[in-house]
Amino acid sequence: MTESPTASAARSDDARGFTPQAVAQAKARLTAQGVTYAQWADEHGFSRRLVYEILAGRRACRRGVSHRVAVALGLKNPQAAAAQRLEGVRP
Repeated sequence: MTESPTASAARSDDARGFTPQAVAQAKARLTAQGVTYAQWADEHGFSRRLVYEILAGRRACRRGVSHRVAVALGLKNPQAAAAQRLEGVRP
């Protein structure tokens, strides 16, 4: 059985690395600044579609460009994300 789109958007921070509350705060920050998601994406050199997908909860943001977008939006702490990546790695 496949997961519904609304169920995937309601995932906890375990799956994406950030909470739905963090997404709501990021959206509120952009709205308060009077910046559309598309404007923010253009100003930061990211794909508009990718930014919309992240803010809608359809991307995991574990690595690559989606991870960089999540960090730039303030959804993820870059130091904490780096620490998670290295967990279990021998020095």
